[in-house]
Amino acid sequence: MTKIQTISKTEIEKIGDVAKLAELNGVAKAAMQFYKAKDDHIMSQRAKEMYFRSARQAGFLLLPENTPRETKNRYSSSFHVERATQYQEALKGAGITPKIANTWQKLAQVGEKLFEEYLAAAIYEWGEYTIHGLLKYAQMPHVGFNSGENEWYTPPEYIKAARAVMGSIDVDPASSDKANEIVKAKVYYTREDDGLTKDWAGKVWLNPPYSLELLRLFVKKYTASILDGSVKEGIVLVNNATETNWFMQLVNVSSAIVFVKGRVRFLDIDGNPGAPLQGQALIYSGDAPDKFLSEFLHFGWGARL
Repeated sequence: MTKIQTISKTEIEKIGDVAKLAELNGVAKAAMQFYKAKDDHIMSQRAKEMYFRSARQAGFLLLPENTPRETKNRYSSSFHVERATQYQEALKGAGITPKIANTWQKLAQVGEKLFEEYLAAAIYEWGEYTIHGLLKYAQMPHVGFNSGENEWYTPPEYIKAARAVMGSIDVDPASSDKANEIVKAKVYYTREDDGLTKDWAGKVWLNPPYSLELLRLFVKKYTASILDGSVKEGIVLVNNATETNWFMQLVNVSSAIVFVKGRVRFLDIDGNPGAPLQGQALIYSGDAPDKFLSEFLHFGWGARL
């Protein structure tokens, strides 16, 4: 028999400003009804954002006292099939079903930075978002890297192919001491160096940070450096986010692209492969698109641009 998780009186008092839960549930329901009506796209999206925020606040109230609230790149369920009677009564009083409560607890366990980052991307880039999408986003290895918790490195076979195309790598603007053991760029900039403040020239390999704010800045600098001629040739490894503005900026200054079959299994600091939830693309800028395709097509499907 599954052990019922008991909830102390202190936890019930913390859960259980039932009136506050009911208020948040009411806001969430109203926001979702407004969103579904879709009378105005912008207001509709804002209503959905309000739903996310209200649901997450309710989720905080529902977490037991010993549950971490800031898990940067994982989430877990606080309660399972059987629940304490007091907990069930608190939900009933607030008009919240156990299934919804479980989902809202998961929302509360996504770190603040990742939560805000996902909403910003969804509202301004993708135009659509879901709780399932947020929870997947919170599990992505590259998200963990960019929240500063973990570092993930490009597997050597992709760097070998990049060298075969460009002959050498002059600059890696978003790197680390460990990463450059594989990349072997003549010049590389770490997070502490802040590659965005440096000049890029020659042949560039770029695997940018996947934090949306930083990603946009690195893409903006890369595309500007291609257009002004300071970067003569470059290969960028990014998520295949074809619906985003920054991805189209890259495509507009490039001459070939390869979409990786499956996903790039980035390496952790010990050399163990990760498993990102989104596929990747390699985008080439320069005068040798056919050479790029000959070296990279065995990783997936590609074409000249």
